[in-house]
Amino acid sequence: MKKLFTLLLAAIMLMSVLAACGSNDPSPPPAAPAADPAPAPAATEDPAANVPPPDPDTVITWPLAEPVTLTVYMGGTLVTNDSQFSDTRIGQIVKEKTNVTLEIEYLGAATDVERAAIIIAGGQYHDIIIAHHEQDTFWSAGALIDITDYYYQYANNIQANWGDYINRVKNVSDGRLYGLSSGHMNNGGLTNPDAAFFLKYSAVAANGHPMVTTADEYFDIIRRYVADNPGMIGFSGPAEDWRFIFATHGGRKMHGWHNTGRFLMHPRDDYRAHAAHMFEFNRDYFMFLRDLRLEGLLDPEFFSQSHDEYVAKVASGRVVGFYDEWWQVGSAFSIIRQEERLEDLMVPYAIYHPDRVTGLNCSFSGVSAMTAWADIGISIHADDPALIIQFYDFLASDEMQELLWWGEEGVDFQRDANGRRYLTEAQYIERDDPSFSNTTGITHAFATGVPTRINRDQDWPDGSGVTDPALDRVVRPQYLYDPLDAQMLRNLGWASMWEPFGDRYVSPYGFGWDIRPPDGEDPEEEKLHDMFHYLNGGGGMGEFGMLFWQHMVMAATEAEALAIWDDMQQWLLDNGVRELEEYFTMRVRERIEEWN
Repeated sequence: MKKLFTLLLAAIMLMSVLAACGSNDPSPPPAAPAADPAPAPAATEDPAANVPPPDPDTVITWPLAEPVTLTVYMGGTLVTNDSQFSDTRIGQIVKEKTNVTLEIEYLGAATDVERAAIIIAGGQYHDIIIAHHEQDTFWSAGALIDITDYYYQYANNIQANWGDYINRVKNVSDGRLYGLSSGHMNNGGLTNPDAAFFLKYSAVAANGHPMVTTADEYFDIIRRYVADNPGMIGFSGPAEDWRFIFATHGGRKMHGWHNTGRFLMHPRDDYRAHAAHMFEFNRDYFMFLRDLRLEGLLDPEFFSQSHDEYVAKVASGRVVGFYDEWWQVGSAFSIIRQEERLEDLMVPYAIYHPDRVTGLNCSFSGVSAMTAWADIGISIHADDPALIIQFYDFLASDEMQELLWWGEEGVDFQRDANGRRYLTEAQYIERDDPSFSNTTGITHAFATGVPTRINRDQDWPDGSGVTDPALDRVVRPQYLYDPLDAQMLRNLGWASMWEPFGDRYVSPYGFGWDIRPPDGEDPEEEKLHDMFHYLNGGGGMGEFGMLFWQHMVMAATEAEALAIWDDMQQWLLDNGVRELEEYFTMRVRERIEEWN
């Protein structure tokens, strides 16, 4: 397949070196006339119906009589841990209870795409593969086994927690399971919205703590602050690898659209999918970034910096403003709080365009939906898939979920008179330290990837509390903000970080970005997958748009920049973007029918 060839080539190259967001709706980008998407394939037979009971000799009683080591590949540049889970305090307890040791290989310096290519080229697979957005690549390469029968034979705890939701992560081609899922219902955090245009607090304070709502207000504050403080970086943003897609979201958010991946869908348009890169607000946003560059306000390393370099700049207090999703820069904010630098805290704002779309609630607040992907695969080289499924199922038990998310009672958490778990203010602050999960194992990347109850913010039936203490709506609101954040909020006159923002959008089709086209041998399927791969940052386009967008921003003249935009639109049309829009329209409508 073309994608696999591209990945192998990459391996060779690597080894050689406000309430609601609303005004008037803009029209969607012009689309070629097209028939309604093809109907969804006929439903497949329920795979659970004919699963035989497990062989009693394969059912495990923990701990194992003999020690077992399982190898794990954990991809994803989102993973902030680099410790071996089995070496942490909580990991040691898991090891005592199971006699299983995990050997985790992390992504390292490579990208998800590059590392997947290297592993596939080598042909030697870890027992467990957790490859983030490249999970489908391993499936396409034949590296993952069908775990359907194992799931229905051995995963009683996970089945109890997931119920029919498991159908959402089955393969759309054959209705089979090729992995467990770390997915859950994301109803949003308590402390802050998902994304914002951020401003350095000292710049906000110098302007009288205004409620900023327009781009003119926002960038005027940056201009004045940079003029008064030479050497500051006016406006920066994420750029490395797939994270560059968030740099393209600034214009989208201003115009009322959420992060639903590479396609935007609206209920008033019958959820027809439109390629996000073809909306003219993206052109206008990057033309504006070009103006900022000419003005000397754009970070000169905007397109070349690594993610770590970008986060370090924010943590240092050198950046006056940027757009990003909160989780991308949370570690920088933690450092600023730990060093008690009030002036360097970042204030979140919702910046709107007068012509923003309506009917999707607040674009900055985020989407309430369930992640629907099978991101925990078992490889063809695993010696005992039944053991692996039972290991995960044991970790999904109430006893182990409490351990993985809360820690040890009397050490990491307490219970009230009713037996409900809770944390103190000091314990919440302790968890804000980026090294906390790396050393204790509590909420370690491996631990939080174990399938949980679908709603991590809901109390368990026994009244013992919620799965994730960060989402504890009974206790957490008392300690939402540390003293420095609280002082900034008082100075702003805000009750919380949510002050400028409105309600989240409840999506009937999920996040959208978790939809994947088929990756088969059929030429039409290859065409769809190749275009999707390009939009997601693979293949000859680099981080898709990184080349086009960067050239637009760096263009010598306005005419040259606009010509580059026109070239990008034509490239998309020539390479199958309309066909991919039709596929996504079909899948979105199919999800709405099946899930609601």
